Amino acid sequence: MPEAAICSEDVAREPTVCEFVIRTPNYCNEKEVRMNVPIPLPEYTYLEDWMGKLRAQPSGKFLDYEEAKESLRRFIYTETINYQNLQTDLNTEAAFKRKIETGTPLFQPSLRNRKHIEKRRKTTVPFEEKFTYVVEQSSSENLLTLMRMEVFMKKQMTDMIRARNWEVDQLSKQCEKLVAETGDTDMHPHKISMLNEKLRQVHTTYSFQVADLSDSQKAKYRKAVDSLHTRGSIPAELLDDVILDEETIPRPVATTSGDHAEGVNESFTIYVAIGSQLKSMHNVCLVTVDRLTDLCQTLEGDWTTSSRLEMATKLYSRNLSGTTLLVPRDPMTHINSSSDFFKICEQSTELHFDNLGDQLKKVSVANRERNTWRADQIDEESARLKSEGKTPPEQPIPSSALRQDATCTIGDVYITRHSNLHKVQLVYHLVVDETLQSIEINSRHPCLAGIRNIIRTAARYNTSTIHIPLLLIDRPDECIHKFVSN
Repeated sequence: MPEAAICSEDVAREPTVCEFVIRTPNYCNEKEVRMNVPIPLPEYTYLEDWMGKLRAQPSGKFLDYEEAKESLRRFIYTETINYQNLQTDLNTEAAFKRKIETGTPLFQPSLRNRKHIEKRRKTTVPFEEKFTYVVEQSSSENLLTLMRMEVFMKKQMTDMIRARNWEVDQLSKQCEKLVAETGDTDMHPHKISMLNEKLRQVHTTYSFQVADLSDSQKAKYRKAVDSLHTRGSIPAELLDDVILDEETIPRPVATTSGDHAEGVNESFTIYVAIGSQLKSMHNVCLVTVDRLTDLCQTLEGDWTTSSRLEMATKLYSRNLSGTTLLVPRDPMTHINSSSDFFKICEQSTELHFDNLGDQLKKVSVANRERNTWRADQIDEESARLKSEGKTPPEQPIPSSALRQDATCTIGDVYITRHSNLHKVQLVYHLVVDETLQSIEINSRHPCLAGIRNIIRTAARYNTSTIHIPLLLIDRPDECIHKFVSN
């Protein structure tokens, strides 16, 4: 089925709109199907998206899918090459024109030597591209070995976290026992201060040990991936201290029981109207959990080579999964208060992305830059009003304090990436406040705007599955139970 192109090139460097024309089978009333395609394709759009638009036309459903897809692919490729050639010609003509106007020679000998040229030619392949290549091209034996390395690294980190928690628990019990025996903390101030000092030492010592183990595991894992990418095998020295037996790895035991362990898990199909003609079908599943963090908690039997392989195939794909957490304004709350989510993340090393603490620090830096920009806008507006003889409005936060503020505002959303959670690669953190559970909200509430931003971002960045708290609460309280029962 041949295709044709009708392009409009109004402005240089701007996307060109080309008309894709494809013939339909003989039994169709319409002899051809037409569709406007921007060249080059917009960011975050794929060939399958345009095939959906082509098939959505009245006669498009009669087209053979594979033939039409190949025809559209060739059309986009050819027109993109033509567009780039045109841009190259325009850029060359503009460069010649500038040199002629300035009187500079058209051709000049390059000042770069061979060493500089060789350095520029050596491009570094990103880790995500190496890992994707390894997952797609490596043998099953090598992939199994790599996944078993992940499982063993999980065991190492879990054992260290368990040992730290045991020591902290023992020291905490000693403090509680000492206070309970006397009934007054002033009776043994020296002993209590010694126990507190031991607690600080334990936390400090284990924090360094956890950081060192995390760095060494991440470096070893990336060396293994790099070796698989370049040589197709994992060096033996990387496997010397790795026990490739997943049966020896302890599993965390689920603490839920009774009705809360099973909960509700019902699926529905809904249709969302897009305009008056087109409807979009979506699958909705109602799931009940005690806490939102239970959606990404690794339970007994979850951390196996098969589950890690499933995560590996989805990590850099178009089939991402995400969940939504309700968080306070300070992004560092997870770290400072050792939240449930932080405890889940620290059970294993983040091998692909920055750890949770580093990602949250970047969020704090971005917040401070944004608040600084806001403070500058407030100062400029106040200066303008004063120059006009008007009184500037009183601000809830002085601009000097706003510049030092690294917290979020209600309704903000920030995203963290993870490879060490249970079937979740993205976590959307929605900033809420305590009044959300006690007041009625309308469609203009900042939190609902945050939910809309989450859905929009998920659709843009290929998140196929996302968990959203239905009532915008983290944990059900007594009022919610009464509301649901009624």
